[in-house]
Amino acid sequence: MRTFLIRLSLAALPMVMVAGPVLAQAINRRPRVVPEIDASTGLLAVAALFAALAFAWEVKRRRTRAVRA
Repeated sequence: MRTFLIRLSLAALPMVMVAGPVLAQAINRRPRVVPEIDASTGLLAVAALFAALAFAWEVKRRRTRAVRA
């Protein structure tokens, strides 16, 4: 029964995520204004993500070397 409930909740998650915009249109709310991301801002965001991943990889590499030494 527990695995059934877990599978049911995982299957229902995408439907709940899709239902948000549909409900917003049904209620006739004004759409919220969000800033658009241009190419330079997106590139900076990707560069920041790669820098964080490289930093985490380097910290992990140094810790494993320190344990072996």
